Amino acid sequence: MKLTRPLSIAILLTFISSAAEAEYKTSSVFSKSYRCTTNESGGYNHDKGTHHLTRFNGRDTWYLTHISMLPINEIKSLIGDKELSTSEDNEGNIRARAERVLIDRKPSDWISSEIGSYYLRNATNSPNDSHSSVAECEAFEMSGKAVQVACDGIHYKFDFSPETRRFMVMSPGNWVISTMNKPDSSFFDFGTCQEI
Repeated sequence: MKLTRPLSIAILLTFISSAAEAEYKTSSVFSKSYRCTTNESGGYNHDKGTHHLTRFNGRDTWYLTHISMLPINEIKSLIGDKELSTSEDNEGNIRARAERVLIDRKPSDWISSEIGSYYLRNATNSPNDSHSSVAECEAFEMSGKAVQVACDGIHYKFDFSPETRRFMVMSPGNWVISTMNKPDSSFFDFGTCQEI
């Protein structure tokens, strides 16, 4: 009889915790994530005094991930431990808190946007590493329909249309700031995205 009560309490706590996690639903007007594959890639190779336009052979893959689908360790690193309280100890509460802290909504009569609802990651970065995203994004919607996602990172500019599923990413490389004789190439990628 003594064993039954602690067991009942443990089962009840597990059920309550699971129910709280199940209650999480994104408050964002967006919810889909995408895997974007480069179809064509090109750019400029830079020498000390010349620039050569060329086609690149590499095929990069990019992940445009909605905040609700980021790995929990990425969420925790984005909001920081001091933003978490002891009542937010389950994943659903942590994700809801992250959305309140990270998403900046800009409503409008014509076109609305959310900054912080999408994050861009190159496939070479592990999704399980904290801070694996290379850019925070702004998503735009008009009449309840997603029309564009634009990401600006330190080295990247990424644009995506959910309607056409096409994307473009570009980087200036380091030609502007480099003092080397052969700076990094600037590039542009074009491709398509699939929902994941």
